[in-house]
Amino acid sequence: MDQVLIVAAEASSVTYAQRILEAWKRKGRKVHAFGVGSQDMEDIGFERLGKSEEMAVVGAAEIISAYSHLKSVFDSLVAEAEKRRPKVAIVMDYPEFNLMLAKKTARIGNPGCLLHFPAGVGMAQRPCEDDQKVLQKSIRFVPV
Repeated sequence: MDQVLIVAAEASSVTYAQRILEAWKRKGRKVHAFGVGSQDMEDIGFERLGKSEEMAVVGAAEIISAYSHLKSVFDSLVAEAEKRRPKVAIVMDYPEFNLMLAKKTARIGNPGCLLHFPAGVGMAQRPCEDDQKVLQKSIRFVPV
């Protein structure tokens, strides 16, 4: 069974991730998906290591107050990715968190990530040199 890491920490990305999981289930794909998601995702078989409703923070004050929790979830995702060696990581929205996660998982041999960021956020500008190394092995898609 293929392991797939998914990070869907915001409402829009949860919708996309849930559709992917439902499509795999309909098609009979043998996939074990784990990561950050919603209760609805968990209800259809997703192994939730982080709760999207606890990670949807906005602004510096919320980020600072939630930092220890976010760091704990991040460390858990990295440890599980190292142990499980997912076939792919699908990381949506949450650009700073997910780009750091893509870098970490690339170092442990993750074959690639599908990166989804809202148009005009972070990666729409020229990425730094270190980011470009990660993006060479990644596919980035943006909603239209």
